[in-house]
Amino acid sequence: MSDRLHAVRLDAEEFGPDPVAVVRGRRRRIMWTLAALALGAGAVAWPIADRPLRLKLQSAAMSPLEAARAASQDEIDRLRREVDALASEISELKQAQQQAAETIAALRAAEQEARKQVPPPEPPQAGAVPTPPPRPPTAPRPAPLSLPGPQ
Repeated sequence: MSDRLHAVRLDAEEFGPDPVAVVRGRRRRIMWTLAALALGAGAVAWPIADRPLRLKLQSAAMSPLEAARAASQDEIDRLRREVDALASEISELKQAQQQAAETIAALRAAEQEARKQVPPPEPPQAGAVPTPPPRPPTAPRPAPLSLPGPQ
């Protein structure tokens, strides 16, 4: 079998390459060359033809980014206003607390002064029976409920 393969190879060497294979090889090279030229031309022409579309896409991509920045800036401004309002409310509460503390201190001082001016109660005399404090009036009690007997 190896003799047979050897003979086929010798035939190809004697008669030269197959004309059909030569034509196919040339066609392949031409097709590959044309494909490479088309790809190269496309690679060169694409950025030029694509420029308006690319600019539109970039501006569209920038718009949400700018909108997000504007929205976040609005949110920051709103939060700053809230912080300022809370800070002023805290200062008002501190002032009210200070006034309440001063009022309480003044009331305690006035209470102490009033206690100093009232004479102490006299001790009960020997043999005197202290009277009990009066009882508050009571409302009349309702009659107890009775259940009817068995029938």
